[in-house]
Amino acid sequence: MIDPFLNLEEMAASSASLDQISKDLDDAVERLDAAEAAWEVVYDQTAEALKTQMELDERKGDPAEHWIIATTRREHRAIYEEWRRAKRQRDKLDAKLKAAAESLRGRQSVNKALGEEVTWSNYQQYQHAPDTFGSRAA
Repeated sequence: MIDPFLNLEEMAASSASLDQISKDLDDAVERLDAAEAAWEVVYDQTAEALKTQMELDERKGDPAEHWIIATTRREHRAIYEEWRRAKRQRDKLDAKLKAAAESLRGRQSVNKALGEEVTWSNYQQYQHAPDTFGSRAA
């Protein structure tokens, strides 16, 4: 049988882990926002430069998006790489957050299935109870 107090400890640890992952995810989202903003600036600059080049070459229309992206990536590799790393980190932490939330929900389900009223006050009494395993009543 599962020890309900051990399950409570695991729930507390899962909750703390979930909180930390959430904070890390907030930082990753901020990093991704900054990287996307930097990418959009250089993307727009490149699009304008290519449009000007097309006009000088007496070509009509706008440059194709794949041409803008390829040129921007080639000319601004560091900004593109920062965006890719930030996106990868955000996606990784998002998946980690979902897994931690599922883990916590599983522990909560186990706790509910035990059918016992387990509270932190009971847990504290359990922690301070003397070990009587194997002792005989005198």
